[in-house]
Amino acid sequence: MNANQISNAIRQFARQHRTALDFLNARQTQLLEVGAMVGVVQHYRAFGYNTSIQNPTGTQEFRVKLSTRGHPADYSHVVCERGAAVFELHSNLSVFGGRDSGIYCVDVAIVNSGVVPTKKSKKGSDTLKNSDLISFAEAKKLVIYPMLLAQFVGIVHEIKPTFLRRNKKYCLGDDHLHPALIALGNLTPNAKDILRSFNRRKYKIVVAENFDIRLSAAARASDLSPFVGTISELLQSASSTQASSAEAILTSDDDVEDVSEIMAPAAGGPTLGRELSDDEIPF
Repeated sequence: MNANQISNAIRQFARQHRTALDFLNARQTQLLEVGAMVGVVQHYRAFGYNTSIQNPTGTQEFRVKLSTRGHPADYSHVVCERGAAVFELHSNLSVFGGRDSGIYCVDVAIVNSGVVPTKKSKKGSDTLKNSDLISFAEAKKLVIYPMLLAQFVGIVHEIKPTFLRRNKKYCLGDDHLHPALIALGNLTPNAKDILRSFNRRKYKIVVAENFDIRLSAAARASDLSPFVGTISELLQSASSTQASSAEAILTSDDDVEDVSEIMAPAAGGPTLGRELSDDEIPF
C-alpha cells in the first residue's frame, strides 16, 4: 500500500472542501476506509455533482467514523447535489439487510437525503432502512483473489440483491456508483476470469483494484472517477489533464502575476471560505 498516495488524495479532499480532519496516525486499514470515502466523493464530482461536508453540531472538523461503534449524529457526512438529485455519503453506517432483519455495517453508504438522523434519540434504532440505501462500497487491504470476490458477491446478495439480478432494463440512474469492492492489491489471474464471468452474468458491481494508484490518478483531475476505466486509462487521462493545465499556464498573458485566479477550480467545489494550508490539516 502506498500510504502517501492515499494521504495526498485525502489532503486534497480536505482542501477542496475547506475542512480539517480530526484524526492522527490512522492505521492503514482506517486510512483505506477514508480513502474509499474520498474516492466515492471524487466519482460524483467527476459526474458533475457539487459536494459539501456536513459536520456534527459544534465542530468544523470532518469527523470520520472508523468503526461500527458510535451514533451517526456524532460524525460528518457528505452531501451530493446535481439538479434535483440529492443524496448523502456516510462512513461505517449500519443498515438492515435486503432479505431479513440482519444488520450490516458498510464502509461507505450512499443513501437518500435526510434519512440518517442528525440528532440522537432515545426512541427507535439508528439502523438505516434497506430501502433508503442506494448503493455502497467496501474497502479491503488485500489482493483480489477468488474467495474475496465470492465474499463480496455474498455481501451484495444479502444487502442489495437487485444488483445481481439478470435484468437488462434495471438502471440505477443519476450516474450512481454500483456496489464497489475497493482493494489495494491487484487481481489474480483466476480472479480476472471470475470477473469476466460476473460480467456475462450481468452482475452490476464494481471492482477497483490497486486503489491507491486509482485514487492518486483521479485526484489529478476534476473529471476522473477512480472507479471508471483501467488503471492505464486513468493514468493517461490524468497526465493529459496535467499537460493541458501546464500549457494553459505557459500560454497565459505574461502580465498576469497570479495564475491561480484564472485556473478553473475543481468541478463542483463549494465555496466555504479560505483554503486551509497543509499545516492546518492534522493528518
